[in-house]
Formats: sequence, C-alpha cells, structure tokens
Amino acid sequence: ASPYHVVQVAAVNAGKALLWERKFHDKVRLMLPATHLEAGDSISFAASRLLRASMGLVGKQQGVLDVQHSGMTSCGLDGAVTTIAQKVASLEPDKSFKSTPPTHRWCTAEELEKIFKENKLSLSKETLHILLAALAALKKVELESKECGNEENKESSDTKKGNADDPIKLAEAESLARLAQLIEINGNF
Repeated sequence: ASPYHVVQVAAVNAGKALLWERKFHDKVRLMLPATHLEAGDSISFAASRLLRASMGLVGKQQGVLDVQHSGMTSCGLDGAVTTIAQKVASLEPDKSFKSTPPTHRWCTAEELEKIFKENKLSLSKETLHILLAALAALKKVELESKECGNEENKESSDTKKGNADDPIKLAEAESLARLAQLIEINGNF
C-alpha cells in the first residue's frame, strides 16, 4: 500500500489565521484546513488546491512549518502530515467562487490565545503553536519587506554578516515561549 500523506495549511492574512470548525461529539473543534496529497501533487499545489476549491482563496506558500510522522491509519497506511504557511490574498473568497465554504473563523494571535485559555472550544496546543508561528513569521517577513522598501540601497547588518535570520525559526521560538506561558496558565497539559 502507498503512504498516506496529509497537507495542513496555516493560511494567514492581515494578522489573522484561518481555522475550520468541525463538530465532534457535541463539541466544536477548531482545526487547520487539511487535505490528502494526491499522486503527482506537490505539497504547495495540494495546499493551494485545498484553499481554492473549498473556500475560493488564493494563497502563496511561505514555508514549511512542521512535518510529522502520522503513524498507521485505520486502513493500515503509513504516512506524514506536512503543515505549510500560506499567505492568502484576501480574507474573502475570490469573486468567481460560488460554493458555500466550510464553517470557519479568522483569528488574531490574541484571539487564539484566548480560545486556548478559556478551553470552551477544542483547540490543540499543536494547532495553536503552528498558527502562532505562522502569524509571527508573516509579521516578521512583512516588516522586513517594509524595511527593504525604505532602505533599497542599504543591506541589513545581518545580511552583511552573511547571517540572515530564518523568519520561520525565529517565529517558532517566539511561539514556543508564548505556548509555554499559556500551558502554564491553563494547566491542562
């Protein structure tokens, strides 16, 4: 049997991250949009296909946030779950999109933290961590882009040293620190 690979998308725009709402056993669970990886698909293509087909959103891959071994599925298939960050062009579907999108919400980092603390909706610490990292990375990239636009002829001191920071790794470190604080406050983990 072939491996079964899943692609999750941390879709972000304007300081907000996308979560799908799914009902499991009478409780709303917030989760990342996800799809399977079809034969011949790249991870980026599968993520773009998911956002376009399900919600009419157009996204651009920003980077890989996480890769985890998924273990054996109920039908005996082994595989991986890859999570990528995509910046979407808009929080609203493309005008050509005619379907009804899944139940969803766009949340800021503060709203995500509040949801996690209150524990009224099911939001896993892994999903929180991934979304905080995606939001922080996008914010850092946008700030760097503005700085580059303002200083077109100047190189940053990091670049001069050949030591440019990886925004995904920096964001991950920041989100891990925030996650540790939230877990300590929440006390559920």
